[in-house]
Amino acid sequence: MMIKKPYMIPPKHDIHKKLIIPKYASIHKGRVITKQIVKRTLLRDRFVALAHHYVGVPYAQKYWKEGTKEHGSSLFLDCCGLVRRILQDMAFDLGFVIGPWNQSYLFDTLPEDISFEKMKPGDLIFYRAKFYNPKKSKAQKHDMVHVEVYLGDKDYKFATIGSRQIEAKVAYHDDYRFNSKYYKVYKHHFKSIDTWLDGTLKSFCKNCSWNWNRKPMRLRTMPRVKPGYALTTSQKKKKQRPKSAGIARRPVNRDAILNRFKREQQVKKQNLETRTTAIPTDDNDKNNKRNNNKALFQSALPPPSRSISSSAKLNDVKVARKYRSIDNNNEKQVAMEEESDNEKVN
Repeated sequence: MMIKKPYMIPPKHDIHKKLIIPKYASIHKGRVITKQIVKRTLLRDRFVALAHHYVGVPYAQKYWKEGTKEHGSSLFLDCCGLVRRILQDMAFDLGFVIGPWNQSYLFDTLPEDISFEKMKPGDLIFYRAKFYNPKKSKAQKHDMVHVEVYLGDKDYKFATIGSRQIEAKVAYHDDYRFNSKYYKVYKHHFKSIDTWLDGTLKSFCKNCSWNWNRKPMRLRTMPRVKPGYALTTSQKKKKQRPKSAGIARRPVNRDAILNRFKREQQVKKQNLETRTTAIPTDDNDKNNKRNNNKALFQSALPPPSRSISSSAKLNDVKVARKYRSIDNNNEKQVAMEEESDNEKVN
């Protein structure tokens, strides 16, 4: 039985529990603890706990014999697959969805290079190397061939957790330095994951085009309903539809249309009655014509109201123009009759 070393013991962190981040800063032993510090520590603990959670997951199916437990596994994780899987589990906590690329992409999204002395559990170690046989192996951007999660403590400063081809599964390692039969490592890069913990995911490499910007999708929930109140099927469909569909498919209110039509007919009848009463009985009376036309114009105007719509104003203008033309024609007729009377007298 293998004895567990201190760095192999996972932190006391429930990976299935929702993280509760305080809204304000606090003071502990004379030291100000900001909201950002608390958020980073909680997310870092979850990152490390998830890395411990996936220990034992096989690297790939081809490295295991048929009939074994690892060969029939439902999940396989290589070195970059382990980091991506952890970030996918933390998508709602971090506020972004990690892209589908390998360790070169992960390397470009972490701009902060740190020294080995400043490494914390959860930070990443990237391996830059050259393949012994470039024809058989696919060339990687920035020559990044491997990545592991740092788990060092006082007793084991170089301890990591990662998925190597030698062991063909996710496992603990006492030292991040190792020799591979496929490539020769010539540089190690130590990267802090604080950029991810702050909710930032973007490529900081100008030469590589990693076009990816997606947010985690939360499940849509129906609005709360009062107790004892049940929605009908039509109301449920209406709530599920977008606003644009509701506007385009308004139900026709036939009663309102009929009432509007009746009002228009009543207004027309009233206008006809006012016109018949305003017709002068004596055509020779010139003053009666002008007075009757003015009365007809005033009766056709709508009653005064606080807010008059634009359509009503337009109708008023049309009516005014119409009766102005009537007044002008009547004045011409009166002038012609006066001239004819003068000629007869002469």
